[in-house]
Amino acid sequence: GRAETTIRNSPWATSSSATPSTRVDLRLEAVRLDTLAAEMELRVPELVVDVDGPVTVRGDPTLLRHALTNLVDNAIRHGRAGGSGIPVLLRVRAREGWASAEVIDAGPGFASTEPPQPYLSTGGGAGLGLPLVEWVARQHGGRVELAERADEPGAVARLVLPAIAA
Repeated sequence: GRAETTIRNSPWATSSSATPSTRVDLRLEAVRLDTLAAEMELRVPELVVDVDGPVTVRGDPTLLRHALTNLVDNAIRHGRAGGSGIPVLLRVRAREGWASAEVIDAGPGFASTEPPQPYLSTGGGAGLGLPLVEWVARQHGGRVELAERADEPGAVARLVLPAIAA
């Protein structure tokens, strides 16, 4: 893979005390992340989806849909280069037992704020997007990874979950 600069010293990079730590009863079933991504591409004109075949996780489809929607909405709202019309990319992959849904934008990136504050609320939302995504990831045995793009300005927000055989 590409080299990326990972955001460190960010409240989003590790477990946050701002999100619930209790587990909830999830409606667990086989969920195709590639299918959720394709559905989003039909609804969101600014989104381009790149899938590499079926990517299946065991999870709550409603919570996973919300998590992906939050990542994409954040990237569109905060990560597009000046509203330039440059699309946001949602890349879905399965590798070595893990599934990932990676949202890549062409905005200023996380390092444009000191200290880095991923998708700092600028009045366009409630500021709950990434804490919710992180909480959903933890409920599913996964994690959220945030990084600067290595190849050009922009940010990468990655939802990583245990994959299951389809």
